[in-house]
Amino acid sequence: MTRVLVTGSSGFIGRHVVTRLQSDGLDVTGLDRRTGHNSGDFIHKDLLDLREDFPLHHRLKSFTHVIHLAAEAYVPTSVTHPDRYVQNNVIGTTNLIEVLAAAPHVTRFLLVSSCEVYGTTSLPVDESAAPRPASPYAASKLSQEAFCQAAAQCWGLPLVTARLFNNYGPGQQPDRLIPALIRACAEGTEFSMTSDGSQTRDWVHVRDTADALARLLFADDVQGGIYNVCAENEVSVHEICRLVFSHVEEPPKVVRASAIEGHLRRSAGIGRKLRKATGWSPSGSLDGHLKEAFTY
Repeated sequence: MTRVLVTGSSGFIGRHVVTRLQSDGLDVTGLDRRTGHNSGDFIHKDLLDLREDFPLHHRLKSFTHVIHLAAEAYVPTSVTHPDRYVQNNVIGTTNLIEVLAAAPHVTRFLLVSSCEVYGTTSLPVDESAAPRPASPYAASKLSQEAFCQAAAQCWGLPLVTARLFNNYGPGQQPDRLIPALIRACAEGTEFSMTSDGSQTRDWVHVRDTADALARLLFADDVQGGIYNVCAENEVSVHEICRLVFSHVEEPPKVVRASAIEGHLRRSAGIGRKLRKATGWSPSGSLDGHLKEAFTY
């Protein structure tokens, strides 16, 4: 019987992943240190507290498929509190792997990593690009990858790695760019734009990301691979502001703020490897999804 575990299931992306998997009729269990947001089975647990919970070890070993999303994921905080990112992202992951690496039923372990491991890119990058992490967060994600790759070699962990590019969509954290822009529009307050707005990102709707992860979880001939999850849709912060403001009669005033340490100037991916392996492609358009955002 297929049984899926999603760590970080109460997070922004995790909630969408659980919903996507449940829509396929799968038996899905979420695990998070925060309380659950999805219907269905849920384990309320911090991975840092996993080592001595032997009854839970037995339960975790019964899963056949795992999507590991649980992580601290905000670059600015990683610069000021790097220890939190080592603890939650690296140690939390090693605790989980120690339990699951040799588990007899696990047939796929999907590690969710980040485009941040590439650092600032001069051109769109594919998975062969050398990692150049520019923040403690990025370094912690690359460390996750390295440990999981070692576990694949030492213990046969059935590893697949997904590197996510910039997500947006319903339920995103309010301090992220698009929710902050929408809030400024709704409240008529100033919007603080970091740097000059020329920095770019590859924007992927969260439902598309959830679909890509669901496909990678069951795809054939992907084990051991690394896959960019990107829409190949590189757009600047300035252009995102313009698109959002086009949907309101009175756009808010934009004020400039200093650049944030660790933020990338350019981040853009090449996603043909994922598309070839799974048939995935992004749905809709950025502007279409932004129109939808005003109904969130």
